[in-house]
Parts: sequence; C-alpha cells; structure tokens
Amino acid sequence: MVQRLREGVVIDKYTYVAVSILLMALILGACQGAASPIVFQDAPVPPLPVIHLHHGGQVYDGKEGSRCWPAETGVSLCADEGPFPWKVLDTALPVPVATGDSITVEVEADGRPDSIQVAIYDATAEQASDAWRQVIELEPKLELPFRVDLPEGTYFIRISGRWAVGDVAYKFKLAVSSPSE
Repeated sequence: MVQRLREGVVIDKYTYVAVSILLMALILGACQGAASPIVFQDAPVPPLPVIHLHHGGQVYDGKEGSRCWPAETGVSLCADEGPFPWKVLDTALPVPVATGDSITVEVEADGRPDSIQVAIYDATAEQASDAWRQVIELEPKLELPFRVDLPEGTYFIRISGRWAVGDVAYKFKLAVSSPSE
C-alpha cells in the first residue's frame, strides 16, 4: 500500500509505521526527561537553600556549586559545576581555623535536609572528580557543628545538602593553622 501525503511525496505503509513509532518514542522520551525530584502540583515551590559557615564570630558565604531545585511547580532547574570547580575560590577569602576548631554549618531552608555531607579536598585538587581527603556525614539539621581535624594548610570544602525536592552544594576555602598554645 502506498500513501500520498502531499503532491510529489509518496511513502509506503512500512515507512509510515516506522516514522510514526520514531516520533512517538521521541515525544515520550522528551516527556520522561532526567530523573528529577517529584514536586506535587499543589505544593508551593520552596526557595533555594543557602549554606553558610560560622566561625570566630564571623559568617562566611560560600560559592554555589551543583544544584537541582524546583523553579516552579513541576519544573526543576539543574546546574552542574564546571570542570574546574575550585577556580571560583581563587579570589575567595579563606575561613581561618586552627586544627581542632569547630565550625558551624548553617543551612537556610524552609525544611530540614534529609542529608548533609562535607567533602574536604586538598588545595591541589583541580577537578570535582579528584579524590577527597575526608568526607564527613553530618546529622541533617539546619545548624550543626563539625570539627576540623586537618593538618596545617589550605583546603577546599564542598558542603552538599539533599532534600526530597532537590539538592544544593556550596564551596568554601579553609586556611588551617596549628592550634595556638
């Protein structure tokens, strides 16, 4: 069986079926998208969480890292770190700490995260795939301390939080000194 679509365009039944299946697969694939967090239609869109560090009476703002967070009902916006994520910290003022000090992580969010992780990298790390020096799983709260058990030097840290609707990460630079006597 041969079908005429427009003047001069003729396709057979098998081509028509194959093109139809291909179009349906493309449409369904586009609707599926990447696995993104579920956002209920009636739920208000929560604001993007922000992570800060507190130490020595100072508040330190981090640089945004990777994130995937609802932008509107049913739609999440995701952003990945570049290939050299620590480059944004080149001009950042480091958080000055001494070995053994405690730093407080503050999470500004509408709700408590499901998990919080601190990954510590040597300052020689260039890429996010470089091996971390230490990973600390923290209790998922909006304000929580962690102890700096690192030798003297400069370090990059990535603090990431995960919620049911998405995740965010912030990066900081630490300047660790020996404890004062």
